[in-house]
Amino acid sequence: MKLSNYTEDTIVYTEAVYDVIGNSTTVCVAQTLPNQLPFISALELRSLGSNMYRHGGSNTVLVLANRAFQSQGANQNIRHPDDPYDRIWIPYSAAPLEEVITSGAATIDVSTAEDQPPQAVVRNAITTTATGWNPRLDTRIPGERNIYITIYFSEVTLLNSTQKRSMQIYINNNPYLNPIIPPFGSVLEVYITNMTASTNTTFSVGAASDSTLLPLINAYEVYTANRKLSRRNVMSSSSPPPPLSPPPPPPPSSPPPPIKTQPPPSKTLSSINSIGIPPPPTHGTYQSQTPFISATGRMSGARLCICPRVQRSCFYFYVMSLFLTSYIHYN
Repeated sequence: MKLSNYTEDTIVYTEAVYDVIGNSTTVCVAQTLPNQLPFISALELRSLGSNMYRHGGSNTVLVLANRAFQSQGANQNIRHPDDPYDRIWIPYSAAPLEEVITSGAATIDVSTAEDQPPQAVVRNAITTTATGWNPRLDTRIPGERNIYITIYFSEVTLLNSTQKRSMQIYINNNPYLNPIIPPFGSVLEVYITNMTASTNTTFSVGAASDSTLLPLINAYEVYTANRKLSRRNVMSSSSPPPPLSPPPPPPPSSPPPPIKTQPPPSKTLSSINSIGIPPPPTHGTYQSQTPFISATGRMSGARLCICPRVQRSCFYFYVMSLFLTSYIHYN
């Protein structure tokens, strides 16, 4: 990632979802350009349910491209406490030929969706105002990648016997799966995986031939599915955690190592968890003996070792620029 691509004070974040192998995990930031020092300013770790995001395989790393919900004018992200997993949901407003409608259900049961979106992101839905236009996903896929997409549907109106909302998902205008009917007061989740897509690939939802109502989309998540984790490079569950202290100095008889000097950077790295962290949600996946932020370990050069003690996790890591005044927030 190049900081020069962003304006001052822009927060850019990347998020990864993966299964933890063993009792610790290692996150590394690599130097990609000469004289551009890698660094980590802060890292956040969240525990997820063991059945969440499981269709990509246990060793696949999902990297977030976009996570969106439909907003009635409010330009506020949704996180904890609305989402007990503290995922960051980005608000979208209605585009031309679209409108946002709010559910008439008193409560919405999100437990019917295996990835458990918060109720706040499925309360609104985007629909079209013209029969010739289908709502689309803003995927933000960087180039051509393997993808993992989840789409959430919840009916906004208690329909009568003469009404029917039946919808067809399209990929590049080709039907995907059978038509679906969104439930009222609960959530239907559809996932798309095991395929390659690019920025030019279109994902849309249209009315099926037997539908009397226009299509809708409540929320969605788009990930790129990256290569599997290598077990050869991960400590086994029986391996001890890395030492927290630096190695001992060489014996007096050894010649001292050469000392390299360089001017101090214009800014210093902020400490781990320097950005404000919300309190831990009261959710069953969090154990009392497991820290909510488990970024303890050692920081050595461009390597930070963390010990999450969870089966499935989502990490955020924040980076402050040493060379610009902009910030990078890695999710």
